[in-house]
Amino acid sequence: MNDRIKEIIEKSGLKKVEFAEKIKVHQSHITKVISGERKPSDRLIDDICEKIKINGELINKDWIYTGKGNPTIKRTRKQKIGAFANEVMDLPDENIKKRLIEALVKLDENDWNTIAKIADSLKEGS
Repeated sequence: MNDRIKEIIEKSGLKKVEFAEKIKVHQSHITKVISGERKPSDRLIDDICEKIKINGELINKDWIYTGKGNPTIKRTRKQKIGAFANEVMDLPDENIKKRLIEALVKLDENDWNTIAKIADSLKEGS
């Protein structure tokens, strides 16, 4: 398991300290887990699966425990959008992502049509 957790850290693009902060443990704890000095708790694995992503995908808990299957769980587009919206709502009010989502919620059908036209023209220009 320790090698798989090390692999998750590497593939997540996070430094050990960032990884530890995301799952709310000390970096030294993560170091002990990946060195094999300490066995990861079920809670630690749950936190990894809930809070860490690789290329936007959630971590497969069975893979951590057994090494079988894929390291990540493929989510549908709808699931990704829902997860993004939930994450954004936890951000501070001044965060640009949250401000943008809040502005989008206020749009009417004409505004959406205007945005669609802008998106189409940007797409044609690339």
